[in-house]
Amino acid sequence: MGPGFVILFWLILAGIFGVIWVGSLVLFLVGRWKRKAWLKWLGLIPLVGLTLFAFIAGSVLAVGIVHATTPKYVFFDTFGEKPTADITNIKSKVWSFADEADVHLQFQASPATFNHLLPKDLKQVTLEEYKTKMPDIGGHEWPAWWRPVDESDSEIYLLNTEFGKGKKFATETTLITYDAKSKVVQYFYMGID
Repeated sequence: MGPGFVILFWLILAGIFGVIWVGSLVLFLVGRWKRKAWLKWLGLIPLVGLTLFAFIAGSVLAVGIVHATTPKYVFFDTFGEKPTADITNIKSKVWSFADEADVHLQFQASPATFNHLLPKDLKQVTLEEYKTKMPDIGGHEWPAWWRPVDESDSEIYLLNTEFGKGKKFATETTLITYDAKSKVVQYFYMGID
């Protein structure tokens, strides 16, 4: 599904929701005006139910946005554990829409912590291998704080899945680098359907 299809789908759902909500409101108001209890209840029940549903859905969306913009939660979602005391200066950027998602994460950690967090399915590559194996990610925008992968990175690990072999998406790219001098870890994940 492309972004246009997803937007169209949600606009249609919102339109249907709005028509039913307004219809319920009209039924409720007509029932009150005509003093017909059954008509008032016929409008009130879906009106209250839809309003509660919208409130809960909006709350879940708001919590999800806060969760995705808080670096310690992004760290937990990425590595499955809370940051330990030796993990500092965590920065993150997460984007997900339609059939694509990406995660940028940067932090400082000791070599032992880096090795502990390193995903087991990634393979260590040289800078030259990275340059040839890293897929072209065209119009992708890197965060302002992101450091390009270069010779200062002591360790570079990369995984590109073939189409249809990803865990969450059809194709996935995972990159993690470590600069032993500055103890900076950078993690990048991109999934595309």
